[in-house]
Amino acid sequence: DIVPSVLARQEKFVDPVTGLERIRWLPRRSPELPRAAHFDYSVSDDAAGFAFGYSPGTVDIRRKVGGNEISETIPIVVIEGMLQVVPPRGGEIQLASMRGLVHMLERYGFRFENIGFDQFQSKESGQVLQSEGYEVNWLSVDRKIDAYMNLKYGIYGNRVLFYDHPVLIRELAKLQLDRKRNKVDHPEFDKDNPSGKGSKDVADCVAGVCQYFADTYTKVREIHMPHEIPFDPDDEEMKAEAINDFLKGL
Repeated sequence: DIVPSVLARQEKFVDPVTGLERIRWLPRRSPELPRAAHFDYSVSDDAAGFAFGYSPGTVDIRRKVGGNEISETIPIVVIEGMLQVVPPRGGEIQLASMRGLVHMLERYGFRFENIGFDQFQSKESGQVLQSEGYEVNWLSVDRKIDAYMNLKYGIYGNRVLFYDHPVLIRELAKLQLDRKRNKVDHPEFDKDNPSGKGSKDVADCVAGVCQYFADTYTKVREIHMPHEIPFDPDDEEMKAEAINDFLKGL
């Protein structure tokens, strides 16, 4: 069983009601932090994907936008688990079993604050989990480029961390940007994929988890407006620079 051996550990505790010593499962890393997950569904032919992770903290980044300097507080994301589910030959992926991944992880102490789904074949599963008390959102990383741009900059900035998952590495290396449709897609064929087809099932799920944390925890603050830059009124060069910055900001 890979969950307890890799992701979770046992801990003894005293039951506050009975006073008896018991054993419970907890995540090995940051057990106090909530998790977020994302599903990329498929029923037949194509594979499905699943990923989950957590945010252990944030980093502050300063940059200029339109002449203004802003500070962004951006979450760090750790991808804890990834899975590609391939349908059996001549069969279909059982969606109830996919949902069961969340229930299994919760038995080992993982607490989920959000479960994300793509749009395809996911409405019923999302509704089932909602009826069980989970917070659910629908996010298609295919419709806009935002999620993949966020993932790209997170990887380059060492803000998105994950283990060496061969399917994810292969998919990320072969993603293609379709500028006409403003979306990220996979190649039609991939000789390195056993199916011979291109895929981005796991990559979509990782992008979905990262986008959830970005949407939830990113904060943007303006540090100053250009015309508020202090200057010496007797310094003509500084005065001219401040006035030009002010005019650019209009």
